[in-house]
Amino acid sequence: MSDDGDSLTKKFNSKVLAGLLAIPAAAAGFALGKFGVGPLEFTNPLVMAAGMGALPPIWEMLKSVPPKPWEVFFPAIRLLFNLHSEDQSPARMPLWQRALGVSIPFFLTLGLAQPHLHPDKALAGKGPILTVVNNGWGSGPNWTERVDGMKRAIDRAEREHRPILLLPTAQPADGSPLKLLEPVSAAEARRMMQDIKPEPWPSDYKAALDQVKSLSFKEPASVVWLSDDQNGPGALELAQQLKSIGRLTVFRDDESEDAHLLVPPDATADTLTVSVKRPSAAKPDVVILAASDEFGKVLAQTQVDFKEGEKEAKGTFKVPAEVQNQITGVSILGENSAGAKIMLDERWRRRPVGVVNDGAGNSYSSLLNQSTYVEKALGSYVDMRQGSVDDLLKRKMAVMIMTDDVGLSESSHKKISDWVNDGGTLLRFAGPNLAAQAKPDDDLLPVQLRPGAHEISNQMAGTGPGKLDKFDPSSPFANVKISPDITIDKDVLAQLAPDLDQKTWARLKDGTPLVTAAQHGKGWVVLVHTTAGTDWSNLALSDTFIDMMRAVVSHSQGVSPTGEGTGAALPPLKVMDGRGQFVTPDMAAQPLTEDVIASGKVGPANPPGFYGNESVRQAHNLAGGVPVLEALPNMPNDVASASYNDKKGENDLTGPMLAGALTLLLIDLAVILGQRGLLPRQGGNEPNFRPTAAASAPPPKP
Repeated sequence: MSDDGDSLTKKFNSKVLAGLLAIPAAAAGFALGKFGVGPLEFTNPLVMAAGMGALPPIWEMLKSVPPKPWEVFFPAIRLLFNLHSEDQSPARMPLWQRALGVSIPFFLTLGLAQPHLHPDKALAGKGPILTVVNNGWGSGPNWTERVDGMKRAIDRAEREHRPILLLPTAQPADGSPLKLLEPVSAAEARRMMQDIKPEPWPSDYKAALDQVKSLSFKEPASVVWLSDDQNGPGALELAQQLKSIGRLTVFRDDESEDAHLLVPPDATADTLTVSVKRPSAAKPDVVILAASDEFGKVLAQTQVDFKEGEKEAKGTFKVPAEVQNQITGVSILGENSAGAKIMLDERWRRRPVGVVNDGAGNSYSSLLNQSTYVEKALGSYVDMRQGSVDDLLKRKMAVMIMTDDVGLSESSHKKISDWVNDGGTLLRFAGPNLAAQAKPDDDLLPVQLRPGAHEISNQMAGTGPGKLDKFDPSSPFANVKISPDITIDKDVLAQLAPDLDQKTWARLKDGTPLVTAAQHGKGWVVLVHTTAGTDWSNLALSDTFIDMMRAVVSHSQGVSPTGEGTGAALPPLKVMDGRGQFVTPDMAAQPLTEDVIASGKVGPANPPGFYGNESVRQAHNLAGGVPVLEALPNMPNDVASASYNDKKGENDLTGPMLAGALTLLLIDLAVILGQRGLLPRQGGNEPNFRPTAAASAPPPKP
């Protein structure tokens, strides 16, 4: 081999020597454990010891290897100049190049030793490390903190060569029982960690407690509880059980990072008021609420201020009825959780309702006018308008109401008929005029009527005034409570027909239809067979009348005649995940029933979201499943408490050290290539250099 090859081989061997020496020491380093020097901790100290021990001989080897000499070829004319050149190749490698060469194995050694700056404190005990992870709805806003806590616990288990167990506290989305993940290695735990995610329902501390009770270790364990600071049934008992198997450390969010819970709003004529709850009230707090439409466009914002000591505050959106009717959700800006978002269905929409006032004898100045009772019943619930048919139809209408004292021209009759066929709902009230003038072919009536008014009290001896019978489950009035004081003295009778029962929404106890309805085209015609005032009954004076009018308005927005949304089970349409994002329902999601609606329960079977179909939607919000919102109680004295922010000081320097070694290696390679003339040189007057296989340093002068 030539001298040139020998020199290059020596350089290569010297610079990889530390890596070769570190290989057998690395295996021993993994078994030795950790070693700390000030704020640094080395997971593999034998690697560092072996590498550092190799640095002095590498330094000496680099001293004995001179740079590659060059043979310079000049044109013959250049022999006349500088015949006694003093330029010579150095006999030893320059000091800076030796420092560069020895720095490569130095940084490589530090990287292989896995250094950590300001590392986490060592965990107590010698047994497994149990990590309890709160992944209920309250963990959504700061889920990255929980993930970081799991990573740190797994890293610590890997450094201390201990098995690790993971215990999520929320029931899985597939509906399977909550279970403790078995002891595994750190590598397997990292894979299992990817399957743990925040869920849109509360943690089940009682189920987690049952899992912990089954644990038994030969040596005391180390227990880390990554909480979301949400209390619940069984939380304190869980803490007691955890500390019985090993040293327990509970991590809690700072109060400013606690999750908030939105409560479905109250809607009035001009405002939408939303309540916001928080678990702790020690400090002031501010949140921003955003109201959005079904496409996610923000329509309005409002600020909610929590004063010190307040656990609940309200935010009010003051928006026009047209805007309020477009709102399908309210959320807290910057907070991603199922509790920070509520969905609004038809119950919170103020539908535009028009009262027809053109006709003889229709005076709106009189308190005894029939439309007065309708306005009182719906005034704060809908966007109420009054006017002629032409005026009302200039704007979009959900419901149009006609009392008996309204007379229609042929033209107005045709316009209303066309509007109903296009999807509108017409609500009519009977009275003397309708009883005398009803026509068999009137398409603005759901059924054919018998002529004249029906005196209920004279129908049969001893029956007395008419009483409302309970509403059919398929009726839009199914959830309306019936006041026992309601009496119906007169009504108009429907002609018997095969489909009369299907068209009847309300009837008296003797079977007489009181409210009938039929679909005309895409819309509906609804007839109340008595007056809107007190002439024929006292229905208009009851709370039942208010609820019935509101049910008709809600029905106008798409509730089907089979009763979906009024007693039938509604299938899941789109539901929320633990971060408050809409997702496709899981296979475990079940239809929404009246019992679930009444209890407000949320879980894998009924997660928060919309149920029904695209035309009939009912919102199922988280707030009903969280009756009490409060922070975790104070832990026992022998339980350590920590903040997630306390764990942000640790830095793993393994990557930077290995990157530094690679960078220095590339720099050293560039220097060698430059010395060998393999890099382009600038300037046209520079001599051409090229290496020669037999070149060597010139002999010293005598």
